[in-house]
Amino acid sequence: MKLVFFEDSDYRRLGPLTSVFPSFMLEVGGKRIYEYWSDFTGISEVALFVRRRVAGLCKWLLNVVEGREVEVNPSELGDDVLVLNHALLPVRESVELAKKILGWPGNVLVYDGEKVLMVKASASFAESLTDILVQEPSAELFLNLAEYTRDIPFPNPPILRRPADLLSVLNEVLSGEGRISGEVEESVIIDTRRGGVIVEEGAVVEGFSRLVGPLYIGKGVVVKAGSRLERVSLSGDSIVSGTFSSCIMGRYVKADGVRLERAVSPGYVTMAPFVSTSYGYSVLGYCSSYYPLTALEGDCEIGRGSEVKGRFTGKLGPFKRYIDGLVEEVAEDYATKRLREILGVFGRLPSDYELLPLRR
Repeated sequence: MKLVFFEDSDYRRLGPLTSVFPSFMLEVGGKRIYEYWSDFTGISEVALFVRRRVAGLCKWLLNVVEGREVEVNPSELGDDVLVLNHALLPVRESVELAKKILGWPGNVLVYDGEKVLMVKASASFAESLTDILVQEPSAELFLNLAEYTRDIPFPNPPILRRPADLLSVLNEVLSGEGRISGEVEESVIIDTRRGGVIVEEGAVVEGFSRLVGPLYIGKGVVVKAGSRLERVSLSGDSIVSGTFSSCIMGRYVKADGVRLERAVSPGYVTMAPFVSTSYGYSVLGYCSSYYPLTALEGDCEIGRGSEVKGRFTGKLGPFKRYIDGLVEEVAEDYATKRLREILGVFGRLPSDYELLPLRR
């Protein structure tokens, strides 16, 4: 049995959150979304179908940097498969249904309205799926196969509709006691009444900080003295200080003295002192940066390669610079230089794959 993930056109609705990484590649609580599905279903062999633009980056991250054996856009599947929509979250309801249909005979299609959520298929039937999955499939393409499947409705499924939905995954996977493997100074207060706190080996939490679960601090993260983190996931290789509440951050985040509430980012972000988010959910795009005293108010989306200075609300597209009400273009060379500066903080240079999303 092989676990297969695909993107449909709804990934665009998630804006900067999925403009560079597919949603099943996002990290929450120390693992990528697809890894939780693999753990919960017991299926170790994984294949991912992604946009061509991000395929190289996904292959490089998974198979070169992380040393995994994950197929990306394979030409054939060659096995029985459980196919999952990119937006389906690995929480109790969806995992229970997935396990249930794995035990049923024949081919099974799970849907909500026109959205296909799961397909359990035999190896012979799976071969007909390959051409569908590689092309950002529409519901019509799947429904052409409906006469060969047992169709199961899944009303109100737990899917990723907005950034806040990622927190449901954090709540579920960190419902236990957690563990402290990293370096945590004695004056740090740890509160696990609402969820587990995990500090990985190689992470550092400096004195007089407060950690409130559910909370994950990954390898290579440095939490500066006096910070407060509550209901937060920091994937790794980041340096942060300030107050973070209900935030999920990818790798390579540099944030100095910030106050973030309900912020989500795929990572590769820099924030100067006194940056804040409030009154909504903010999505901080890949290689975006924020000047001192910037305030993101209400629901905000900041595109990849963009910069913000001053008070802002709404959506800012990729490669834009917002300065106190004025918007101008950000040159590709400038965005590339900033990515080098972000990664330079962590002692490395960007790969060609990491630079690719900054090419227009």
